[in-house]
Amino acid sequence: MASTQSSPQQLSTAGWLASYPVFEPHWQVTMADAYATGTVKWYNQTYTVTNAPFYGEKNWGGSFPLKWYWIQCNSFTNYNHLSVTAGGGRRQLPFMIGKKKKTEDLGLIGIHYNQTFYELVPWTGKSNFVVHPWGYWELNGQCTSSSGFASRQFDVELIAKIDDVDAVPGVLLRAPTEEE
Repeated sequence: MASTQSSPQQLSTAGWLASYPVFEPHWQVTMADAYATGTVKWYNQTYTVTNAPFYGEKNWGGSFPLKWYWIQCNSFTNYNHLSVTAGGGRRQLPFMIGKKKKTEDLGLIGIHYNQTFYELVPWTGKSNFVVHPWGYWELNGQCTSSSGFASRQFDVELIAKIDDVDAVPGVLLRAPTEEE
């Protein structure tokens, strides 16, 4: 597998806090705009791919967010080098004192396009996320940072929808999280 872009700096989806055991689970996109060549054997069937769009990530930790969403696509018609990853949710804040545990809602949008990475995270701009349980997600925001890796200012609007939610039902996810 080979990436189409190499970054001089490793980026983390949680910023510098990813090195500490807070804000679990941890999530690291390892390859967003990559290609894979090889074979996969599954149930005695062998599948062969050559230069197929590939996405890889790693998740780890001892907890799960109270609510979460995740969107990823790296196969767009007429756009060979475009990959979109967006995710977020409601997480419990560590070190809070009192009976009521405090939470925060946050998210990120990462876009790889023609060898350039566009990052929208809470510390580089502002964003709004409308996330339905299934079938429609609208994410938009503005990167307002003018320093460091996020020095490109931009606006983004991402709408992901399923035209016929009855024909493509969602899948129940069973995850170790508390009900609100």
